[in-house]
Amino acid sequence: MSEARGLLFEKLVSDVWNDWDVKYRKLTTDQRKKSFDDMVQGAWYAVRELKQHIKTTEIAKKISTAEVNEKWTGNKYGEPKTDVSIGNYHISLKYGPAQIMSSSPEEIKAVLNVATSNINKTEIIIKIINSLNDLVEIKNTGDVIAKKITIKDKYIDTKTGKERVKGISNIIEEDKNIYYMLEQIKEKHKELQNDFIKLFNDEQIKYKFIEESLTGKVKYNGNLGTATHLLSFSKKENKHIFKPFDENTIKEISNMSNISMSFKSSGTLTTIDEPNGKRNAWSVLRIIMGELEDDNEINIS
Repeated sequence: MSEARGLLFEKLVSDVWNDWDVKYRKLTTDQRKKSFDDMVQGAWYAVRELKQHIKTTEIAKKISTAEVNEKWTGNKYGEPKTDVSIGNYHISLKYGPAQIMSSSPEEIKAVLNVATSNINKTEIIIKIINSLNDLVEIKNTGDVIAKKITIKDKYIDTKTGKERVKGISNIIEEDKNIYYMLEQIKEKHKELQNDFIKLFNDEQIKYKFIEESLTGKVKYNGNLGTATHLLSFSKKENKHIFKPFDENTIKEISNMSNISMSFKSSGTLTTIDEPNGKRNAWSVLRIIMGELEDDNEINIS
């Protein structure tokens, strides 16, 4: 689900919860399909699942901002871990094999500090921190960064396969420098990724790292931004799973999570028609969780 659709869905879940008894509860499947698009129907199923677990008349609120702990050493901004709040339930919504982290070096170091706060800094931890300090944002990458870190997008017509420029020797010096810088950082990404895999062999460190990434309990210091529960949507089957972020849930997610270091970029692409396109790239650590199991799950088909 794209970021824009995700934000819309969070609002829809809140709206459907708040109008449940008046507008939604008694609708038949045919009435829902006739009256609402897939997003609203998805929100209906989500709220039906929530109603199985949350017995309260309090309204639902979409949480867009929350105060960051003044002692947090990472980013002082960013979306809260809570997407929807209903009374004391601060709920994170995840769709399918979902991304639970996509963070820049400063944020990674802050989460790592939480995960290793009660242990001596080992050689691998020091190496990771030093490597994160070496990563820099690259300005004005053009579309060398786009989709794949390669010169192909800019210098080869992807539709015809014909070269726009004959060989790398003819690429302007600035783009050559950017290209080689990106290639060097890609190698650093591979090294960092392998180092994190080694670090996460320590189950306690991995648990704490995943816990903070999911809940934000240190970053948001237990306020509305700290997620207490998870509502997960399965892509394979039409079902929802609702769980508290307790030790068992954190361990389950920790055991099924995969990590990678890669580039994230934003800006406009350089094309033949738009030669002044600019794009910036920075390094992020991504953590993807698999799909959860639940003995009490409800199939909503």
